[in-house]
Amino acid sequence: MNEITKTAEERMKKTISSVQADFASVRAGRANAAVLDRITVEYYGTPTPPGPVATHADPPTRRPDPPPGGPAPRRADGTANNPP
Repeated sequence: MNEITKTAEERMKKTISSVQADFASVRAGRANAAVLDRITVEYYGTPTPPGPVATHADPPTRRPDPPPGGPAPRRADGTANNPP
């Protein structure tokens, strides 16, 4: 009888953990990252969770080089001082 009880308890624990995982992926009003837990994408031929693939780093932006001779002179009101 003990063996039957022990087996039943193990199966119940596995069932509970499975149901908890299922409930974690249900959307309930707010954004939740657990929704993506079951999704995999193919990355170099290997099924991979989207987290490691989704990280993307942009190269730092470069400011354009100033024109030769420096920037154009500006008036006090902020407009360019272009003589006619």
